[in-house]
Amino acid sequence: MVMALSLIAAFWVVSTLCALTPGIDWAYVIAAGMNGRVVLPAVSGILLGQLTVALIVAGCVGALVASHPITLTMISLTGAAYLLWMGYGLLRQLKRQLGRRHFRHPIHQ
Repeated sequence: MVMALSLIAAFWVVSTLCALTPGIDWAYVIAAGMNGRVVLPAVSGILLGQLTVALIVAGCVGALVASHPITLTMISLTGAAYLLWMGYGLLRQLKRQLGRRHFRHPIHQ
């Protein structure tokens, strides 16, 4: 039982450190604040998402990956494909936004 408690404690420490590490979630909160929106819903949503992921991993995915290591590879590849798809979508959106703007050349002003 002591081993199980130390593993649970280590899991929550790592999970908390991941939540505190700057990344896209921090950028989202900062952008929300800079755009004059209330930051509390952004932070609450991020924390709720982090808690949900931690509970899913602790509850079932962790045991599945421990018993079938290939599952971790499949989850990683699926996550990488999703991130690439999201990045492609953001690039397309940026291209559309830039295409709508009318830039003037400095010489022609």
